[in-house]
Amino acid sequence: MLGAAIEVIGWLGALTVTAAYLLFSTHRIPNGYLFQTGNLAGAAGMLANSVYHSAWPSATTSIIWCGIALWALTRLKQQHQDTTTEPIPAALGDGFLPPPGPPVTTGEIPCQGHPVEHHHPPDCAGQPARTPAPAPHP
Repeated sequence: MLGAAIEVIGWLGALTVTAAYLLFSTHRIPNGYLFQTGNLAGAAGMLANSVYHSAWPSATTSIIWCGIALWALTRLKQQHQDTTTEPIPAALGDGFLPPPGPPVTTGEIPCQGHPVEHHHPPDCAGQPARTPAPAPHP
């Protein structure tokens, strides 16, 4: 009976983590309380299953996963306390932590130097730079 309950807890944990990751990755939820609580609850369920089955690499990963989720939730709470005194419902996400990756921009790429084709930038004296002769092929 205990074994069956642990199996259900483990599978529910795996589904919870997967659902949280899917919703976050498809921009359905932000990196907020809902996402981090899903990670914590799911990792805890997978931890229970891993310990029961003596799957120590998976158990270690789940402990680390829980730790990261707890750290993120603590950070969210601290950032929220710094900005307002009204509590946020735990079921709602928020935008205090940006998603991983480069910052979201307007989609414009800033110019970083001169175009390569058909343009010769001036040298330091303001004169057009000389284009070096192509190297001979061996």
